Amino acid sequence: HYSLDDEFRKWLAAGFEQIQIYLAPEQQFQQAVVFGIKKRRAVKDKKSSVVLAKLEQFCNLDDKPVLPETWNGDCYVVPAGVDQEIRFNTINIDEIQLTEQINQYPCLWDQFALNLQSCSGQKRRPLMKLSDWHLALALAAGEVSGVVHSNDGKKTYVIKGDTFKDKKHSVKVEEKSNGEFSETRTSIDIFVPVIKALDFTPDSPTFGHVLTIK
Repeated sequence: HYSLDDEFRKWLAAGFEQIQIYLAPEQQFQQAVVFGIKKRRAVKDKKSSVVLAKLEQFCNLDDKPVLPETWNGDCYVVPAGVDQEIRFNTINIDEIQLTEQINQYPCLWDQFALNLQSCSGQKRRPLMKLSDWHLALALAAGEVSGVVHSNDGKKTYVIKGDTFKDKKHSVKVEEKSNGEFSETRTSIDIFVPVIKALDFTPDSPTFGHVLTIK
């Protein structure tokens, strides 16, 4: 809640209405819970002043209200859908317009390498053998991909890594003292790393075949 400074409060007031704010019940991280209804357009109007005053009042209170265990306020009513055709629009800009945007927001171009560079030029070996979890993270980040060669140099593969979430199911049967049996079924989320390898060895009889490694 201490991050609700003047700038953040003005942003909330301009973009939302009917705001209600409370301290989170657990205050280990000093968090606040903010409820609001998003406006169609972020504009400053009379309602924005009311919302801003409410936010400022909350921040200045020594005894801030805590999120109630049971909600006693009005329920949010979902607006009825409008039966009309949905239209998608796209805008193409030319080189001159792109130059104008870059000149108007130069920070975007200056941070191009920082935000879009996929990996650094220097490669370092890991300090220890990677576990399945480390491998899954590397696959999810797209770091396991490209052309690899076997240790003997006879095979060449083009690989692409990925990871997906699956469930591991188990069943446990226990006998009770009265002779009855109880069955417990457990489902645990697991991350499964997968590598697709395309055989790219010249003159190979399996050239072009896809090998899946799980």
